[in-house]
Amino acid sequence: RNKFLGEWAGETLQKENLEEYIKEVRESDLVKPGDEDIIEKIMKDFSSNNQEITREELLQKFTECEKKAREELMEQNS
Repeated sequence: RNKFLGEWAGETLQKENLEEYIKEVRESDLVKPGDEDIIEKIMKDFSSNNQEITREELLQKFTECEKKAREELMEQNS
């Protein structure tokens, strides 16, 4: 999920080194228990890039990315 989330955010923010940004997003989730750390990072990155995203929009993207990750995992295991 976090990989897909980082990929989406990196593409939306037009990061030059997408793979490095995905790694940053994935590592940010290791700071605190739960998802608050990764939410804060992405919200801050959008804000510093003068792009608006609401917490609700971001949480919806979390759900989409989690679903995508589950589907990919199911395909690999079948």
